[in-house]
Amino acid sequence: MPSNVITCAGTQYGLLIYARNKYGLGNMPVSCPGATVMQINGISANSLTSTGFAPPVSQGGQLAWNGSSAQGETDFVNNHGSGAGGWRFYDCGGTCRAQTLEITINPNGTITSAGAQAILSGTGACSSRSGQLGGSFAGQITCTSGTAASTLTISPGNTATNGWSCWASDLTTAANILRQSFVSTTVGTISGTVNANDVITFGCIGY
Repeated sequence: MPSNVITCAGTQYGLLIYARNKYGLGNMPVSCPGATVMQINGISANSLTSTGFAPPVSQGGQLAWNGSSAQGETDFVNNHGSGAGGWRFYDCGGTCRAQTLEITINPNGTITSAGAQAILSGTGACSSRSGQLGGSFAGQITCTSGTAASTLTISPGNTATNGWSCWASDLTTAANILRQSFVSTTVGTISGTVNANDVITFGCIGY
C-alpha cells in the first residue's frame, strides 16, 4: 500500500490505474518510473468482470473473477517472483497513511492472526498471566498463579453473529484437559485444571 503520492505528468497519484481496452478508466497517460500500476480488464463503473487468469509474468498481483469458469468467485492471484509469496490484509482509516496488519496467509494457505491481541481474563491459575503472544483470534499465554480449577476467557475484540467457538491446549501438563464452558457473541471461556506456570495455546472462530 503506497504511503506517499506519485507525481506523473504534473498530477499526483496514490495509485495509477489504467484499462487494457476502451472501456472504463482509459489508458495510463504516461509511463512513470516507480508508479504502482493496477491493470484491469473489462471493467465497468462499479464492477470487475474480467474472467480467467492473466497474472503478471514476472511478479505482481491480479484481482480476477470466475477463474474457475464455473463458481463465479472472486480470485486473488499472487505471482511471488523471487520472494516467498503469500498475502497480507491491512486495515486503516482516514487518510490511510498508517496501516495495521490484521491477517497474513502464507503460500501454503496457513492463516496467521496478526492484529491486536485478544483481551484475556481468567480465574485460578490463569487469574494472573504473562508472555501473551499472537493476535486477535489465536495465541499463547502462561498462567502464573497456583495450580487450580481455572478459566480463561478470550475476547477476540469484535462481535460474532452467533458466538465464538474456542479451544485451548495445556502444552506443559498434557494430562490437563481443557474445554469450552461458555460462549457469547463477544467471548468464549475455556475451563479445566491448570498448573502454575503452564503454557496455554488458544484459538477462536466466530460463527
